[in-house]
Amino acid sequence: MAGGDNLTLVGMWASPHVLRVQLALRLKGLSYEFVEMEGEQGLKNNKSEQLLLNSKLPVLIHGGKPIRGTSLSIIQYIDEAFAGASPSLLPDDHSERVVARYWADFIDDTLVKAMHKAAWGKTDGEKAEGKNQVASAVETLEGAMRECSKPFFGGSNVGYVDVVLGSLLGWVRATDTMQGVKTFDDPAITPLLAMWACRFDALKAVQVVMPDVGTLVDFAMPMMSARHSGRWGLVVYLYVFVVLLQMVASYLTWLGRAEGKGDPQDGNPCSRLHWLAPGALPYWGCYALEGMDFVTGSMPTLFLLYVFVKGFKSSMVRVLVTGVPVLVITWYFLTLYKPCGPDTLNITSTLMSALPRPSIFTE
Repeated sequence: MAGGDNLTLVGMWASPHVLRVQLALRLKGLSYEFVEMEGEQGLKNNKSEQLLLNSKLPVLIHGGKPIRGTSLSIIQYIDEAFAGASPSLLPDDHSERVVARYWADFIDDTLVKAMHKAAWGKTDGEKAEGKNQVASAVETLEGAMRECSKPFFGGSNVGYVDVVLGSLLGWVRATDTMQGVKTFDDPAITPLLAMWACRFDALKAVQVVMPDVGTLVDFAMPMMSARHSGRWGLVVYLYVFVVLLQMVASYLTWLGRAEGKGDPQDGNPCSRLHWLAPGALPYWGCYALEGMDFVTGSMPTLFLLYVFVKGFKSSMVRVLVTGVPVLVITWYFLTLYKPCGPDTLNITSTLMSALPRPSIFTE
């Protein structure tokens, strides 16, 4: 290989943008030293959910001079700086070169962003939108491959567009594995892209640097699990708190019986505290704690409602199915619920009693 000690690539193994630079160097037969980012600079600042979008992650050092920019600009630099090394990644014809750059930009601006949204979207709706955008982008690339009518986008040999798209194959297959779908590898949907992917995988230069799909899945799963678990963290903490509250209520009941007070009039924890030590807990504190207790006791029902609502595709139906129970529960809390015991006021009566009375009623 040419290049010797003049080329050093600094990056992270899991980044598709670093991989495409490695592919360009390997395909042109250039030797280089790969320096893996480690510690905080590597894993902490380049989490799996950002690797698809961080096109400026790779840094190529040529002759002691850092070549910075996007991965696309670095590939173009390699092709121009080592024009004597075969094969040429960009076409010699200027019009064909413009077309190749267009498709490379399309892959980064459309496909990559859609993949990121489909895998890391904040909501189910955003993920669904991302999946639709991925399907549309893949269909467009299938059409481009059909028009090309050659083994590769670059013609008979691998070219610039092949390197850009091929660098995504590892992450495409990793996300396909996690989601149970096929993006490029389904001959029934994208036969030309499926055959192109097989031809690209068969290249020795690709096999040397292409990351293992299972390793990518292992890398992405903990971060994805942490992202999902973070959404339910507050619910779990709330549930644990109310369980502890119930334990305190049971202790208060035992203590009251031990002192000969009999049984509490109501079973809720705050009523027991009010029964054992009247006035020990402010009304609003009683209401807040009992509200959490009520919600926690309703969690199984709320979870089933959540699963049921997710089955509806119409957002209007989701609002109606969710809104009615919420309104009923809200009405119950405002009008009937008495958190500090049956002899206390409900929240509506408390609010009304706290309002100033007009002078016409006080005379």
